[in-house]
Amino acid sequence: MKILLVHNFYKYKGGEDVYFLSLADLLKRKGHQVKLFTKENKDISDSLVEKAKAAGGMFWNRKVEDEFSETILQFKPEVVHLNNIYPLISPSIYKICKKFNVPTVQTIHNYRFPHKGLFFNNNICAICGSKKTPLLSIFCNYYNNSFIASFIFTLSFFFYSVKGDFNLIDMYVFPAKITRNYYIKKLGLSLDKTTVINHFVGDNDKLINFKQKKDYFLFVGRFSEEKGIMQLLEIFSRLSTVKLVVIGDGPLKEKVAEYSRYKNILIRNFLSSKQVFKYMGCALCAIVPSLWYEVGPLVVLESFANGTPVLVPSFGVFKERVKNGKGGLFFQYNNDEDLQVKILHIWNNKALFKKLNKVVRMEYESKYSAEKHYNSLLKIYEGLVIEK
Repeated sequence: MKILLVHNFYKYKGGEDVYFLSLADLLKRKGHQVKLFTKENKDISDSLVEKAKAAGGMFWNRKVEDEFSETILQFKPEVVHLNNIYPLISPSIYKICKKFNVPTVQTIHNYRFPHKGLFFNNNICAICGSKKTPLLSIFCNYYNNSFIASFIFTLSFFFYSVKGDFNLIDMYVFPAKITRNYYIKKLGLSLDKTTVINHFVGDNDKLINFKQKKDYFLFVGRFSEEKGIMQLLEIFSRLSTVKLVVIGDGPLKEKVAEYSRYKNILIRNFLSSKQVFKYMGCALCAIVPSLWYEVGPLVVLESFANGTPVLVPSFGVFKERVKNGKGGLFFQYNNDEDLQVKILHIWNNKALFKKLNKVVRMEYESKYSAEKHYNSLLKIYEGLVIEK
């Protein structure tokens, strides 16, 4: 099958980028003809002119539309599978797929379609999550802490909503039930145009050596406010005998680096997936201290794949992913005191907690393997091609 994969890479590499590349590799290994249509946020310079061009492109970008049309004409895909399309691609390409009668699949990796992320002032924003007052989210500066950027993004969403472009997608794929339910309620999507397919971890079918486990906690992710990284570092700065390894990159990189002065905290910047998995495979537990609504998150599945339990907040998608006492432990959302209590509980019961290693690996194999993801996705592809 000829499959065109579409994605707008982020400035700082995250789970969506990892998923996209893993999916491309998986489909190629399965014998499909795969072509990538991508854009890079790092190509947007800091100049006002370039930022203005990117902003205008969220409504209409003739150059991108021409490039995309030419790609379809030359490659002649049977299916177009879209991932992140903001800000350099935009929903304007939906109508191009319809024009050429190519079925479309849109995987939802975040809450960006209704809003940038439902996150404001270190907490989940009630205004952004309100169906009655969505335009008020403009004033929350939820996009890069900028009123102008928030205004443009929100206006772009409503522009395409009024045009009905979101209804042009043939199938929406969600990695979790809670996310699908949210979008059905928020965008009024038809149930028969949505499906749930768990994310997967690319090429990680190796046998885990559970004897290699070491005594440290692990954080892997973007260094940004909504990920809760600063609160986590502050906790470990007070726990001098408890070790933490931090891996990632992001806008708070310089602030995160300041905590390297603590002997129990090791700061590593961006690493390859192979290097990250090595740290995961040896970690006592991975901590995901997110302050916003996650859709995956991929780091939980990666931890499971490497036989490592997780410590996560007790809300949202985490309740779907983790079984308390089996896949890991919960702490109260946005409660630093409770998070510290749970960290010490795990640290003081290392032997007991290490027994979860095989349990979480089995959870990965039963739900999140590449083979299971591929079979589910292929069924969607084939169904859309037949309907066309």
